Amino acid sequence: MRTFAVILLLSVIAQSDHKLSFDGKTLDKIPVNPKALKGHMAIFYFWRTDSPTCREQITLLNKLNSQYRKRGVELIGIALDDDIKKFRASLNKLKIVWPQIHDPSQKTPLANALFKGTVNVPAVILIDPQGIQRFSGKVKDLDAAIQKQLKDTPPKPSTKQWRAIALSSLTGASKAIKQKDYDRVVAYLTQVNPKMKDDRQVQMTALAMAGQFNIKGADAQKLKEALKEYPEADKFVAMSQKMSSPQLQALAQQFLKNAPPPRAKRPRMNQASRALGRLKVAQRYAKGGKHHEAYRILNELIKKYAGSDAAIQAKTLVAQYEKDEKFKAAHAVFMQNKEARSSLMMAKNYLVANKIDLAKAALQKIIEKYPKTQTAQEARRELAKLR
Repeated sequence: MRTFAVILLLSVIAQSDHKLSFDGKTLDKIPVNPKALKGHMAIFYFWRTDSPTCREQITLLNKLNSQYRKRGVELIGIALDDDIKKFRASLNKLKIVWPQIHDPSQKTPLANALFKGTVNVPAVILIDPQGIQRFSGKVKDLDAAIQKQLKDTPPKPSTKQWRAIALSSLTGASKAIKQKDYDRVVAYLTQVNPKMKDDRQVQMTALAMAGQFNIKGADAQKLKEALKEYPEADKFVAMSQKMSSPQLQALAQQFLKNAPPPRAKRPRMNQASRALGRLKVAQRYAKGGKHHEAYRILNELIKKYAGSDAAIQAKTLVAQYEKDEKFKAAHAVFMQNKEARSSLMMAKNYLVANKIDLAKAALQKIIEKYPKTQTAQEARRELAKLR
C-alpha cells in the first residue's frame, strides 16, 4: 500500500453532519458536485492501477456497482495514476463501467474536500443523499455500509437522473458490443433501473441497438457466459434476440406513433427578411432610449444589406441622428469611452502579468487620448497606485 499526500483546502470532519463541498469532472466531462449528485448516495473510491490491493478490490466494486447503481448509488473512482492513456486502457481490462475522475496531482477540490493530511490508497468514502459523509473504511465493509444507508436515507434521484444513467449505460453497452467485450456489455446493462423500461426515450434507444444482440457463434457463447452472473441483464438481451427485423420495425413504429410529432423546420430567412429583422431591433433600441446601440445596428444594416428596403429606411434614420448635434457629441464620448475601456482592460492584463512599465504606458495613453472619459479617471487612479 502506498501513501500519497493531499493538500487540504477545505477542512472536513469524517462522519460529521456538515455537508461536503466538492467539485470535479469525469473522463466523459460529466460534472461531479453536490448539485449533480442530488438525491444519490455517492461512493468515492481513491485508487491507482499499479496498486495490487486496488486491482484486487475492483472485482468486488464492479459487483457492488451492478447491484446498487440501479437503486441510486453512484460509485465514482478517483484515479491517482500519472499516465492517462495507460489508465484508460486499464478500465477495459478491469471491466470498469462506473465513472472515473483522473486526479494525478490530488489537488482537485474533490480530493481536497474529502481528506485531511494524507490519503492511503485504496480509500473509500460514502456520502448520503444529503451530501453528508457517513462511512470511511475498508472496501470489504462497504456492502454493509451501503445497505445500512439505504435503510436510513434511501436515495431519491429524479426521473431525469435515472434517464441519464439508463441512456449512458445503453450507449456504453453499444460501444462494448462493437469491441466484443461482453462482460462490460452486461455490466452496463445491469446499471439500468427497471423503472426506466417504460421511459419512451430509453425504449427507443434500446430498440435502436436491439439488432446488435443478434450475436452468433463463439461470441454468442461469450455473451451467454457473461449473463450467468447477472441474470437481470438477460431480459434486455433475450428480448432483443427474439425480435426479427420486421418485428423490430413494427415495434419501433408503434412507439413513434405515440411520440410527439417532430417540429417543422423553420424556413430559411432571405436577405430582405433578415434586414427587416435588424431594422426592427434598431427601432426597439431607439424606443427604449438606447440610441447608441440603435445607431450602430442601423449602420451595420446599411453596409450588410445595401439596396434592401430596410437599408433605405435605415439611411433615413441615420441621417436624422447625424443632424442632431447633441446626439453626435454624446455618441463621440460614448465611442471614446468604449475604446478607452478596451485599452484599460489591456493595461490591467499587463498588471496581472507583472509588466509594470507596459501597464504604466497604457494607462498614460488612455489619460492623454481620452481625457474627458470616466475611464480616464479610473486610469489616473490606477496610475497613482503605481507611483
